[in-house]
Amino acid sequence: MSLTDNNLWKSSAINIPAGTYQMKFANTSNWSGDDWGNTSGLSGVTSLSTGGLPNITFTIPTTGNYIILFNDATLSYSIINSMTSNTKIQESNIHVLSLENWIVVNMDRNEDALIEVIGLNRQLINKTQSTDMTTVIDLKSQPANSLVVVRVKTKSTIYSCKLFIQQTPLFYEN
Repeated sequence: MSLTDNNLWKSSAINIPAGTYQMKFANTSNWSGDDWGNTSGLSGVTSLSTGGLPNITFTIPTTGNYIILFNDATLSYSIINSMTSNTKIQESNIHVLSLENWIVVNMDRNEDALIEVIGLNRQLINKTQSTDMTTVIDLKSQPANSLVVVRVKTKSTIYSCKLFIQQTPLFYEN
């Protein structure tokens, strides 16, 4: 995993077959430090589980490429399928979700994209130009429990969705 923003760690896309798995987040590569788990699901909040306490248990419903996000300050995590079964999203090849005060935009290929986050008062909150498959946008200045519109423009697509920013992970809302 790589540190992509203050306290937000992100894996590269990992191909995971459908099935039930377990994992933990650790702060060392040899398990000599602390680790976090003790929960279940594709998103949630972990707790300190050093010393043999339970792992994170999760079920991958469909074989595919997944990205794992972890915030080491709040201990929130999400496991994101980069290809969702939502037909509208598959057609656009753009996937948007919120993780606490971050917005994560995933595209199925590196493509020049303009990403805009707009408040309900139509004020531009953030404007980011990106060529990455995964872009993380920090919205700490945006109050928690607020609704924003995320618009992603590429050469071939304009995609927009409403997104609720809250303290626990929540996926996109069309």
